[in-house]
Amino acid sequence: MMISKEAKICPHCRKKQGMTLLGKIIIGFFLFILLCIFVSEIGKQPGQRPSSQQKPATDQYNANPPDYLKKLTVYKEGDGLIIYFILADRDGQMTTCDGEASIEIRHVPTDWDEIENALDKYAESIGLHPKYLSEYGKRQALEKAEKILLSRNCPIKKENFIKTKIGQGSFQQDAILYSFGRIPYDSIGYDLKNQKGKAKLILLGPGKLFEAEETFYF
Repeated sequence: MMISKEAKICPHCRKKQGMTLLGKIIIGFFLFILLCIFVSEIGKQPGQRPSSQQKPATDQYNANPPDYLKKLTVYKEGDGLIIYFILADRDGQMTTCDGEASIEIRHVPTDWDEIENALDKYAESIGLHPKYLSEYGKRQALEKAEKILLSRNCPIKKENFIKTKIGQGSFQQDAILYSFGRIPYDSIGYDLKNQKGKAKLILLGPGKLFEAEETFYF
């Protein structure tokens, strides 16, 4: 006599098997819910897919027009210079703008013979003896003696400003700045090791002119 498969299972085992099946269904249901939530959250993450709500990086910056040029920085990196500037609005917050920039790199004479010669030439040009030159006259004479090594004009765009960190250690801070990149010494064409230099920046912004200069050593 053939015994059916269901008849071979005792009532107690059948009940246990039924509970196990129910548990599997419940666990499967919860796993399905978790999977749906996970997929939904991935879809919300920025950068995973194009979205009309996503904005360019510059839209996250301060949109106020600049009120003044907060900082012009020049420093040596290898055999070259890094130059950048920071703009600020009327509240002192860093900001961006479109405009036209002119940057000059100059050699500043520090040898006394060069300085004396510059003073003599300037005094002669205005009909004075060098010892009668005022402090303003002396500054004018020395500025005229500066040699322009590099001059560049370039358009400035808001989207070219970058948000980064400047400074080191406890002085590190967030900054929004425009960098002219690295300028190699060989593009200047002079042997300027340990010589004094000056960077002059003129920026024509929206209805306003900004100027700054910074001295440094090559």
